[in-house]
Amino acid sequence: MRRRAVGLMVGTWGALCAGFVPAQGQPSQPPVAAETRAPDAAAAVPWTTRYAPPSDQVKELQQIVSWNFQEQSLEEVAKAIGEKTGLTVVIAPAVAASGLAPEEFVGGGFFFSGGTGKPRDPNQPLKETVTSRVDEVPLWSALCALVTDAHYGEDIAWEYRDGVITLSVAWASEEHRRPRHYDLAPLVDRKVDLTRLKRILERSIVGPWDFEEPGTSNSSVIGRTLVVNASQRTQREIESLLAGLLRPEASEVILNEPPQNERIRAALARPFTANFRGATLQEVAAEIERQMSIPVSVHRNCEPVLPGDPVPRITLQLRGKPLSRFLELMQATTTGLDEDIDVFPDSGRLLFKRSTLKFALLEPRLYDLRDFERAGQTEALVESMQLLVYGPWDVDEPGTGTLAMLSPDQLLVRQSHATHVRVAEFLRSQRALLSRNPTTGRRIETRAYFVKASDAEALRGLIVGTVAPGTWGAGGPGTLRGFPIPRGKFHPYFGESLFGLGCCSKDPYVPPPKEPEPNPAKPVEELIPKAFKNTTADHYGHEENALRARAALLGAETLPHTVLVVRHEYDVHRQIDMRITQFFVDRPYEICLGLASQYSYLMDDVELPPAESRPQ
Repeated sequence: MRRRAVGLMVGTWGALCAGFVPAQGQPSQPPVAAETRAPDAAAAVPWTTRYAPPSDQVKELQQIVSWNFQEQSLEEVAKAIGEKTGLTVVIAPAVAASGLAPEEFVGGGFFFSGGTGKPRDPNQPLKETVTSRVDEVPLWSALCALVTDAHYGEDIAWEYRDGVITLSVAWASEEHRRPRHYDLAPLVDRKVDLTRLKRILERSIVGPWDFEEPGTSNSSVIGRTLVVNASQRTQREIESLLAGLLRPEASEVILNEPPQNERIRAALARPFTANFRGATLQEVAAEIERQMSIPVSVHRNCEPVLPGDPVPRITLQLRGKPLSRFLELMQATTTGLDEDIDVFPDSGRLLFKRSTLKFALLEPRLYDLRDFERAGQTEALVESMQLLVYGPWDVDEPGTGTLAMLSPDQLLVRQSHATHVRVAEFLRSQRALLSRNPTTGRRIETRAYFVKASDAEALRGLIVGTVAPGTWGAGGPGTLRGFPIPRGKFHPYFGESLFGLGCCSKDPYVPPPKEPEPNPAKPVEELIPKAFKNTTADHYGHEENALRARAALLGAETLPHTVLVVRHEYDVHRQIDMRITQFFVDRPYEICLGLASQYSYLMDDVELPPAESRPQ
């Protein structure tokens, strides 16, 4: 089943000075000796220019390095890095103990031919070699490039702690989990739904997220704090994403990227002359490096996988066209390769890499959709993107093919570079249409908000007094009516409709003569209204599984509710969402139980009856 996450309105993206800091009394990162920290690192660099996650802002990881390892063993690489940086670099035993004997691997360890298939002897030196090149990039970015380039039957991961860099296989690094606390007050101030943020993080970041066993990788929201128990690699990705949420000034924010990549992006726009006849990828890379004066690397997964496989070759002549255009044509004309080649900036270099999901280097980006939000087209835009832009999206594994909205004006996409190119092109074309066909007038919507009866009056006053004041009743187009729902009579997960309650007709609502008996336990299927049975998400992206869980939880006892029926402009409904979210954000217990969270239904646009014919 295809899953979809559409976010709740969190407000306009204004400039915000505060950065993410851990909760009081909790370390912001694994302990690092005081003398290794750059003075006031967090305050010295504004969020708008910070590319590394906050935990990578320590002095040792910010030092600029260059290296060019060609067919060298991992021990030689570790020794050279230690000499260059003055840090201790160790190779975890899991690297030597994992996978098959390295000489039996071809093309990055995904296939093997011949050989015995015996486990590697941990007492023998590592024989598989590493080829990796970076030029003048921060150490944290160079280490990311190294683990991208190196394969030992398993993906390699790196960690930094107390002046020691540890190279390990990814699955082993996941075993070294430590809890981290993130202060989400800056996002709360912008009315972000923290429970939704938690769910999207778990879908967007490679965990693994283990929900069945206590003490394994997990995340939880406590008040305004996000607590994550995970490996350092997972924590770095979370830091990067949270940092990107506070950078609203760009239409596209590329997370976890060093500033050296800007030089590569500038080179993609410069003219390039090509005259290739049956050239290999390595020959093409060398020519690009010669003409454009930028480092270029060809990842090993571009090589033939098995002996006898054809070698990819390029035949293409082009003069004076941008390098980016040449790369597009090159991918369309390459022979001897059954999968596309993705070429993109990575750690201060131009990297050639296979673009299929199995081999792709997925990167998260945030896209600003404020112009579509103002026109009331955000939801239709995202739905169209899922259908028209090939991902693939959400292949049932966390961290793959993510397309999610943290708010109606900011889209999170975690995909390969090739997919990001298609997403950016799709958004550019839609913006061009939007500019030629501006929205005339404002869209009027009628929505029903389900809240606890005890909160209804406070919320009614909050909405009328703070959201578009002066536009309610005779002062404008806004209409708000409250309709009480007796205990046991109705719950948004049960089988009655607004029309059945008389909320949208002129017939007065007549309560039942007596309060019915509490509803007996019902199957979860019966607690989900028909409106949700044909879709995986409602207007705000509540996933079906979440609906089932909350319905089962609330089936035992139905609290008295009130439905607030609001008819107003599209943007005003978004502000109402913000106010309701802010109203409940400091009550995490009730939010977790689903007792205080608002339930919103988009209704057919109708004229509400006069106030005197309805209970207020």
